[in-house]
Amino acid sequence: MNDAQAQFFVMLGTLVDDARLAHLALELMLEDGTVVFGVPESPASPAQGDNALDDTGYRREVVLDGVRVHLPEVRAVSLARP
Repeated sequence: MNDAQAQFFVMLGTLVDDARLAHLALELMLEDGTVVFGVPESPASPAQGDNALDDTGYRREVVLDGVRVHLPEVRAVSLARP
């Protein structure tokens, strides 16, 4: 993972954690074109052991409205103001 990719995942993890606290929905577009929309149910941090996404400090997987999302598959994220 290069520095730009690592920064993307740090920003994504921060956004997931903040959206979870504020009960805001995110829209995640995955590599295969699937779009997952919902409020994060699980935090993206802190990560430990095999669940860590490289050295970013964030987890590899989160849950949005019951759907497990593997964060390395996320290609884009959006957040709309409520």
